[in-house]
Amino acid sequence: MISDEKLFDVAVDYYIKKKTQKEIALEYEVSHVQISKYLKLAEQRGIISISINPPHVTKEDLQWYQIMFKELFGLENLVLSPGTDNTEKSHALLVNFAAKYILETYENNVLNIGLGLGRTMHDLCTFHNEKALKTKWTYYPVCTTIHNKSSQYFDYEQLLHMISKNWGGEYSSKFNNMLYFSDSMDANFKQQICNYLGKLDILITGIGSAFTLHPATREMFFSKEEQRDVLTANLVGDMINFFFDIDGNIYIPHNIKNQLTLDQFRATPLRIAVASGFHKVESIIGALRANLVHTLITDTQTAKHVIDYLK
Repeated sequence: MISDEKLFDVAVDYYIKKKTQKEIALEYEVSHVQISKYLKLAEQRGIISISINPPHVTKEDLQWYQIMFKELFGLENLVLSPGTDNTEKSHALLVNFAAKYILETYENNVLNIGLGLGRTMHDLCTFHNEKALKTKWTYYPVCTTIHNKSSQYFDYEQLLHMISKNWGGEYSSKFNNMLYFSDSMDANFKQQICNYLGKLDILITGIGSAFTLHPATREMFFSKEEQRDVLTANLVGDMINFFFDIDGNIYIPHNIKNQLTLDQFRATPLRIAVASGFHKVESIIGALRANLVHTLITDTQTAKHVIDYLK
């Protein structure tokens, strides 16, 4: 019997990635008729649910949410995609929407772009730019502490390779290696890292959910002296390893090294955050109150949840 996981993968390929049944059949080495049966079975098992959603956000809704987020958080720019009640579908739609927005909004000028880590960033990097490639863009990693090649979401080398291939532009393997091995390098190399990170034009990142209750995570980021404070601080999320509570108070781990500093973060002219889902509501509120975000890209459902949370 075919597993739900395989049915889910086939459904994502067909409905989200827009592959043809023939293309999917070649991947799975079955007939396209079998793929059709998989899709029908996925619907029967509740993996696929057909819903009718607005094709766009109305001008009135966008303006209302922009005004509300400006008044509540001082947010400079709110970009909204249509939302759905299905979390996975909303995430896939938002990632595609965000990638298109970034690629269409910012021209092919010389730009230094810092990239965060995580699932949202990974999925953004897999989006294929169907228009002219951004040949003048250069991408940089901005944090070092979660370098885990066993996870596709936290492997900078893979993310940088994918985005330069799919969006256009380039990245420096030398800089990436410098960042990871800088503990063994002299002060000159470390100064070069600082100079690179101080010249970013755009920062693109997700907004992480709170995960500091896990002992392994606390030990990775925080000293023993800090861990007690972390447990009582009720942290709700992080952006590039800058943790914050729902009131916007920021906690900077002492254990992180050779990455973007908070001053460099805030000095970056354009800071784009991409996040959605009910589970991210408190994280989004904390990040906005901490003044870490210039442009928030989310969906209408999440924006509504944020407003409702604060009522």
